[in-house]
Amino acid sequence: MEYKPLDTTTEEIRLITILPTPQDARGRSSSNPQKPNQENLIHCNLEHYSLAHNNWSNIDESGEGAAPSLDWVTEDCQELSVDMAHTIPERKFGKTDGMGVPKNRFTWGDFVALSYAWGERDQKKEIVVNGKRVIVQANLEAALRVLQHKKPIKSRYRIWIDALCINQEDIDERDLQVKRMRLIYKLARDVVVWLGPEADDSSRAMDLIHTLSNSCKSGTDKALGMALRQYSGLLGRGVWVAFSKLLERPYWNRMWIIQELSMGGQRAPILCGHKTVIWEDFFRAIYKFGQHNVDVLFACINLEREAAGLGQGGLNRNRIIHIDLEHHTQAGLGDPQFMCLLDLARKSDATDQRDKVYGILGLMEPAVSTQIDPDYNLPVEEVYISFTQKYIYGSE
Repeated sequence: MEYKPLDTTTEEIRLITILPTPQDARGRSSSNPQKPNQENLIHCNLEHYSLAHNNWSNIDESGEGAAPSLDWVTEDCQELSVDMAHTIPERKFGKTDGMGVPKNRFTWGDFVALSYAWGERDQKKEIVVNGKRVIVQANLEAALRVLQHKKPIKSRYRIWIDALCINQEDIDERDLQVKRMRLIYKLARDVVVWLGPEADDSSRAMDLIHTLSNSCKSGTDKALGMALRQYSGLLGRGVWVAFSKLLERPYWNRMWIIQELSMGGQRAPILCGHKTVIWEDFFRAIYKFGQHNVDVLFACINLEREAAGLGQGGLNRNRIIHIDLEHHTQAGLGDPQFMCLLDLARKSDATDQRDKVYGILGLMEPAVSTQIDPDYNLPVEEVYISFTQKYIYGSE
């Protein structure tokens, strides 16, 4: 795929627009999966947009606009042809567009940012970008297939996706864009978490998250815990091992999610297959339900995992708790937790070990972060030594 240079003077970024599902001349998609054609593939446009202040319309300095949360739960299944899509004018929302869709915050529209794991490098799929076929990771293609039916995307919200919106072959551009990641995720209308396609009963696990969260909101969490102590199968056999497997997905150990989720805040939607939960409900299920019921939580999980011939499993609770604390820090409601960030980075997976520094750079104090320019040409050891020196001096 050919990339045009970004205009740094206007704070340009690239954004993806998912086009409506194309249909063939008879209104039907090709029925031959062994010989895919253009109609089977996800179609996108990749275009440049400016984040400069003169393009802000309904957005304040904090990066927030006066708009309700986006609806990631309800799917709009109405399909249009690609040709028809080009004739639909961009919606200029007031407070909403009359259908509950929040107004655009930029003169050119609005965008969200995707947080996901790239997946196995040998698992590839094709999509169409600007009319040309492009090879992407299978997990990203699966995310685009789900997102194309979501209301914000149907309402022409664009998406920032690192694998497509950064020219990964241009080291100089990567260096520059890594330093802008905090700004991009902070300005995004939502940070959308994609855990991957449905697998290992993940649909039941997502439903369990809602159940545990609702018990906390209704004040019945203690009573539910007592009932589970008496009968661990109360909520259905196999649901607890599904819950633990959802939290074992590679996404949760990925280095970059620390910064991405920290910028996402409490309203970040978490998608797995066609199920969605919001971060605050997810956190209630993982942490707040466990405040009174941590013993039964892990007893139910380990009982089912043992029966399934699996070893003991956790829920990545420490990582999730630290990320939730970082939400408050980024909102100015808590003190920085730099040692926690460094510990999370140390224990995270990164294809490029330099990212264990660059992946948390946007969460560091300006006295530290402004002194570091990402450079993927430097040896890993030099990146670590330089970061340590600048962290010590900047924290004095």
